[in-house]
Amino acid sequence: MIDIKSKQECCGCQACFNICPKNAIEMIEDNEGFKYPSINKEKCIKCGLCEKVCPYVNEYSKKQILNESIAYGGWNLNEEIRRISSSGGIFTAIAKYIIEKNGVVCGAIFDENLNVVHDIVDNLNDLKKMNGAKYVQSDMRDNLKKIKKYLDNGRLVLFSGTPCQVSGLNSYLNKEYNNLYTCDIVCHGVPSPKVFNKYKKELEKDNSSKISFINFRDKITGWKSYSFLVKFKNNKTFIEKANQNNYMRIFLNDIDLRQSCPTCKFAKLPRYTDFTLGDFWGVDENYIELDKDNKGTSLILVHTIKGKKLLEENKDVFIKKCVLEKAIKGNPSILKHDKVNINRERFFKNIDKYDLNTLSQKYLKKKNVLQRIVIKIRKVIKDK
Repeated sequence: MIDIKSKQECCGCQACFNICPKNAIEMIEDNEGFKYPSINKEKCIKCGLCEKVCPYVNEYSKKQILNESIAYGGWNLNEEIRRISSSGGIFTAIAKYIIEKNGVVCGAIFDENLNVVHDIVDNLNDLKKMNGAKYVQSDMRDNLKKIKKYLDNGRLVLFSGTPCQVSGLNSYLNKEYNNLYTCDIVCHGVPSPKVFNKYKKELEKDNSSKISFINFRDKITGWKSYSFLVKFKNNKTFIEKANQNNYMRIFLNDIDLRQSCPTCKFAKLPRYTDFTLGDFWGVDENYIELDKDNKGTSLILVHTIKGKKLLEENKDVFIKKCVLEKAIKGNPSILKHDKVNINRERFFKNIDKYDLNTLSQKYLKKKNVLQRIVIKIRKVIKDK
């Protein structure tokens, strides 16, 4: 029987929930909005499967991993797909390859209530739901069970998620499938669904309408200076630079992340996935030829031979091989996570008391005069 002694030891991958043969495990939301397993002891038969699949207890290690990950920079050759993607649109190209071979793709989408959940699609039209980053912890639901059925029936499967979610899937399956491709994202940490729902309600109240569309990373102001975009059913539009948006600022300052994120055991290389995808931050420092139009450049790390083969044979992408150390320099989250924000506990203590604007003013650190001067000087030097 799985026993979560510390919330730092549960990433919410839901492998235990999916493996239980008696449905004795329920995922219960805590006061911060994150889900944790709860055991019904009357149903539990003490088979121990939940402990065996927990990636924190027994992390499954794939055997077919390259000695050193291979780094690429690139983008989708379809300009429209690249435009609506958070970075370069490489995920869509990989997913398209899988679907065109009668495969299925499992990744994060918005459901009908704009909650972030994992879902499975088998056609290019539904694949559009997976476009764009979603900065909320997604609900995995029973998709691990469904993925296993597809694999056992011989279908090609692509799974995309955070490093801990992929590790949960690997542990759940506990074997290697040649028809499975896994893709993790460069993860800064997963924000609370409760905070996201709170923010949605505040936006709907301020705009007197329900939300119809959300884009965390709209490129109307460019890839590097992306904006948070919301559309409403009354045809109103809200758009704000990410560095000025309260929801994004709270997330990027690590205040509303899951308790396991700062001590993430999956932020490392090699990764036990086929691909790692993210933004190629810092590309202008070492690979200026990959940063000519500010439309988005993907960082692609390949960890397996079959992943390398799929990427290099893909006709829908432009890619350039890069030096690994240089390529990952702008993405420190690949190898480590920030420490716990000192204001995190106070933030969640008052989450039901104040709106997000007030919370951000109370708990986000303000740069002092000296820090602002240094930032300006650095910008002037960089622009010369």
